[in-house]
Amino acid sequence: MSPAVEPLTLAHIAAAASLAAERHQADRAREPTLPARLTDAAQVAAQLDALIRTPDAAGVAAYQDGALLGFLLGVPWLPDPTSTLAQTVRPRSLRIPYVAHAGRPGLQVDLYRELYAALAQHWVRSRLFSHYVTVSACDRESLEAWLSLGFAHERITGVRSLALDGLASRATDAHIRRATTADLETLVALSRANDRYHAGAPMFDAYLPEAEAETRQSLQNLVQEQGSAVWLAERSGTPLGVLTLQRSQEIVAPSERTIHLDLAYLLPDARGAGTGSALLAQALRWAHTAGYEWCTATWHTANITGGRYWLHVGFRPLSYRLSRHIDDRTAGVSPL
Repeated sequence: MSPAVEPLTLAHIAAAASLAAERHQADRAREPTLPARLTDAAQVAAQLDALIRTPDAAGVAAYQDGALLGFLLGVPWLPDPTSTLAQTVRPRSLRIPYVAHAGRPGLQVDLYRELYAALAQHWVRSRLFSHYVTVSACDRESLEAWLSLGFAHERITGVRSLALDGLASRATDAHIRRATTADLETLVALSRANDRYHAGAPMFDAYLPEAEAETRQSLQNLVQEQGSAVWLAERSGTPLGVLTLQRSQEIVAPSERTIHLDLAYLLPDARGAGTGSALLAQALRWAHTAGYEWCTATWHTANITGGRYWLHVGFRPLSYRLSRHIDDRTAGVSPL
C-alpha cells in the first residue's frame, strides 16, 4: 500500500526533525567529518521551523500506519538579479536545504520520487523553474533518487584538514602576502577575472557586471574582518592571484572551527609554477594559527581544472548541490 502524502505543517516538525537527525547520523557513520550538531533533533527542528515559516514555503510528509516515512520541504530562492548570488543561482529558483528532506533507509528512492512529484507541479505553477537540493556526498540512496528525477551534479563542497600534507613544496618566485584595503581595486579585478573564467566553457555561470559593487564591498569586508583573511600572490609587485578565507556558513561544515575558501584565482600565466600551492599553504598556516581546524571549499562540478586541483590538494567531497532546470513553457499547461 502506498503511503499517504499530506501537506507538511508545523505539527510535523518534531517527527521530521527526528527523521532528518537519524538520516544525518547514518551519513556521519560513513563520513565522520560531517557535523555532530545535526544529529541533535532539537537543533534540526529549529532550522525546519525557520524554513517552514519562510514566505511561500511548501512541503509534504509521507505517512504509513501512523509513522512518518519521509518528508520534503522547499523554499523560494529569488536572488537579486544584480547580486553575486545571481551568478550561480538562476532566477525563479527553489531550494531544498540539506536538513529539509529525509526518508527511511531503504525507502528513499521511491519516497523522494513520490514526494517531489507531489510538490513539483505547485512549484512550477508558482513559476519556480530551477530547483536545487543539497545532499551528503556519501548518501548514495538519496543521490540515486534525485538523479533519477532529472537532477544533476552542479556544485561540490569539499573539506580538508589544515595539515599541509599533499601540498607540493615546489620553489616559486611568487611573493605571498596578506592583502590590505590599499589592494582593493586589485582584488576586485582578480575576482572579476575569476567570474569571467567561470562564464566560459564548460561551466557557463552567468557573468553580471552589475555585481561588481557587491564584490567590492564583500572583499573590503573580508580584508577588515577579524577571523577572515585575503592573500595575494605577486611577482615583482605584479599581481598573480588571490585567495580568500572566511568563517564557514556551510551547514555541513564539520564544526564552528571551519574556515571557508571562497575565492581562489590565478592569472593564466601564473599557473603550473607552484604559486597556487604556495597561496594555499600560507592560507592554511594562517587558519591553523587563528584556531581553525578544517577548511571547506565549493567548486563547480564542470570546472575541470579547478575540480582536479582541489581534489589533488586534499579536499574530499562532503556535499553536493544538485539542480534541475525546468522548461518554463510548461508553466501554463494543466495536467490531464
